[in-house]
Amino acid sequence: MRGRSIRSVQCRVRRSASIAVLAICSWACASAPSFPYAHGTDSKGNPAPQHFLVLPLNLAVHVPVGLEGTTDDVFSAIAGYLRDRGNSIETMSPEAALSQWHSSIGEVSASDTRKHDFEAAMQMFIKRARESTSFDAAIMPALVFRDTKVRERTVKWDGVIRRYDTVNVSKEAKDKKIAGGLSPVFGGVSLHVMVFGTNGDSIFQGYGGLDLAHDLDLYGVERTMRAQFTLKSELLRNSKYLREGISHAFDPYLPRN
Repeated sequence: MRGRSIRSVQCRVRRSASIAVLAICSWACASAPSFPYAHGTDSKGNPAPQHFLVLPLNLAVHVPVGLEGTTDDVFSAIAGYLRDRGNSIETMSPEAALSQWHSSIGEVSASDTRKHDFEAAMQMFIKRARESTSFDAAIMPALVFRDTKVRERTVKWDGVIRRYDTVNVSKEAKDKKIAGGLSPVFGGVSLHVMVFGTNGDSIFQGYGGLDLAHDLDLYGVERTMRAQFTLKSELLRNSKYLREGISHAFDPYLPRN
């Protein structure tokens, strides 16, 4: 049985994911310093945070279609990466974090001057979190689709290069090397991280490429010369790929080893 073809879904996912994070990123890009701890301290000589509150993935935006079952593995990889660097972490359950996030949005929305303000909502969220948890900085991670550059059989985006796979390749298509004549457009799955100080101000944001979510499906391509995209059966399970992408997402805030 052929895998689920999601060519139109992929296009919709990439577009909707970009729109969903646009408001967040437009604020974060303007407010987050690019290299706050490149040498272990900030511009005032303060040491880099060591104890992090790591929030559940995609707290503020929906998980992209097709990636819903991957968040636990990615979160574990993030936690493991931080601990391996000598950092300690605090966590919140998805239910508790979501409830607190909605409550923070509600408090901000009730204000006449700061309705639907992400910065204000994040500051309120951090304020409430600090009432019960001690931490130096909070990390808000999210899975997103990102544009890529394809060259022959490799795909490049957000610091990584991955080779895409083909499925349902007929003998005719293989003999004619049809795949080499196609120009597929892949959406790469990336980790987007935002780091916030204890006052809720943005400290850093970055992206790191994780993996491709789709294979190039060549079923019937020798007749149509049009390929489809099929969701991978094993999504975001390659620990080496996850670690590489996570390291890119946090660099240079947490410099890559």
